[in-house]
Amino acid sequence: MAQKTKAKKKTKKKVNKKLSKRARKIRYIMLWITIFAIFIGGVILFLMSDVFNISKITVMNNKKLTVEEIVQASTLQINENRFKKSKKKIINNIKTLSYVENVKISKKLNGEIIVNIEEREATYMIKQEEKYAYIDNQGFILEIAETPIDVPIITGIESKNIVEGSRLEVRDLKRLDTLIEICESAKAQNIGDLITEVNIDNEKNFILMIPSQAKTVEFGDGTDINIKILKLIEVLKKTEGQEGTIFMRNRVYFSEKV
Repeated sequence: MAQKTKAKKKTKKKVNKKLSKRARKIRYIMLWITIFAIFIGGVILFLMSDVFNISKITVMNNKKLTVEEIVQASTLQINENRFKKSKKKIINNIKTLSYVENVKISKKLNGEIIVNIEEREATYMIKQEEKYAYIDNQGFILEIAETPIDVPIITGIESKNIVEGSRLEVRDLKRLDTLIEICESAKAQNIGDLITEVNIDNEKNFILMIPSQAKTVEFGDGTDINIKILKLIEVLKKTEGQEGTIFMRNRVYFSEKV
């Protein structure tokens, strides 16, 4: 009986010892959690202090857009804490501007925020009644304006949603790719400026307007573009001063307007 009592006391002592050890371990863990939480809280308070306020906003490489337009879109403000908005949020804000293609944000230790802009360039126009929609080589609608700019007009567009910030539909984008190849080849041969209007309604027959030569060109599809441009130059030279149509679909020939 005495041995059983002694064994029970020994077991109880071991249990108490284990519980005490576990309690110490828990207290130790809680202590470090508290220290860590205080440290993190201190870091956050430090980062949100006036030390990290924005002192200057610098915009680089903007041409079409003004500094004011870009800063306003970014929602950045002088004396605002620079950690209040993430780079991703600032970039997304600026990209709401239709002319912006890419943005890079740099935050300097002195509080300066550098906004590096890559703008889209208007390369074509779509005429809509009395207004013009400027578009870039990727088919993005950059601006709706009342005045034309010195770029070719595209007709035969099927896209319906021609509003600032939108993009041409897939069918028109595919034909735009062919149009770009035609225009780039023409530029390489120094006749790019002659083309003022292109109808892309029929992908098998792009129609180029060359008013300075009083000519319409039925260019055909997007095959053998460079060869066609060289042949076009030859015909333009031979028919200088004559008004009419140059056909380049099956064979190349000129039909003078009667």
